[in-house]
Amino acid sequence: MSFAYGRALQGRATASQTADLEIAMNELDVGTKMIDSAMYDRESATLLVRFRAWHVEEFAEVPESVVSAWRISQAPDDFFDNKIRHRFASRRLGQRKAAANR
Repeated sequence: MSFAYGRALQGRATASQTADLEIAMNELDVGTKMIDSAMYDRESATLLVRFRAWHVEEFAEVPESVVSAWRISQAPDDFFDNKIRHRFASRRLGQRKAAANR
């Protein structure tokens, strides 16, 4: 997943902006039962999360220290629910289409 994925869903990024956004984001290794993947932009403190339930959410102003603690948490889904999901402003960016054979 890339940050550009979320922006493209809303048609807000040009091709050059998309390339710039892809470079700025760092993919996080946080795949869990609930989360497929995530990306974090240090400059804007923006966290993008792609859920296994087929949608993407953008979380604003998430400190890097919170993201770092999430990455090493023994219970990442619980940490996400308690320390990120309900504490930072978010918005749903889009819904992925499920594969035809699912």
